[in-house]
Amino acid sequence: MDAGPESLPDDIDALKAALVAARAEVASVRAQRSDDQALIVHLKLQIEKFNRDRYGPRSERTAQLLDQRKRPSDHTGQWGLQLGATATAFVFLS
Repeated sequence: MDAGPESLPDDIDALKAALVAARAEVASVRAQRSDDQALIVHLKLQIEKFNRDRYGPRSERTAQLLDQRKRPSDHTGQWGLQLGATATAFVFLS
């Protein structure tokens, strides 16, 4: 959108159309961000799997995370948010 309120149209119908377009753009950005976050979690777990294959297991916790990776979340069909947070914390703490 433009910088100030003076750039907005005075017509109510035009304002409604601009609001609908802005809301659609926000929804699209949120969906893309969610997809990106799921991909990041998937790739981090993939890296952990490759490291495990290359260097061997480091702990039982790593094995549990990799086992969880194989099971998608039942209600969304994608990676669960809890798994993502756990994996992210694990990757940063390792």
